[in-house]
Amino acid sequence: EKCRNPAPHILEPGLAYLINNVLQDVIQHGTGYQAKSLQRLDLAGKTGTTNDKMDAWFAGFNRDVVTTVWLGYDTPKSLHEYAAQAALPIWTSYMGNVLKKMPNHLLPRPNSIVSMRIDPETGRPASHSQQKTIFELFRESSLPLLNNER
Repeated sequence: EKCRNPAPHILEPGLAYLINNVLQDVIQHGTGYQAKSLQRLDLAGKTGTTNDKMDAWFAGFNRDVVTTVWLGYDTPKSLHEYAAQAALPIWTSYMGNVLKKMPNHLLPRPNSIVSMRIDPETGRPASHSQQKTIFELFRESSLPLLNNER
């Protein structure tokens, strides 16, 4: 069901898309990789563990659902685990049930965001002959310059 009184947009859509993309990488390539077991491309999130493993959390979302799992004690004492081992399994189990009948709901890429092939070591645009490259997203107004451009 659609929200009757949606919150006002406070971020430019391109910036929101880039932040979402970075948080999707947490699941696709980072500490939240266990959530890949849900076999969804629309999930994003962030793990967190405080000093001395006193608190651990995972905050994750897609366009439809936001859920955070926090673990800790009222009287501080170590959990002896990082968020990826403590909070993320709980989040993944819960979200697996919540999202079971919901389709993937990806954010549409705004026209202001472009994909560019870059050199992963320098962050500069890759040459046509370069072998080792990656694609990265940029605001069209903030594309990296070639080495000979100023």
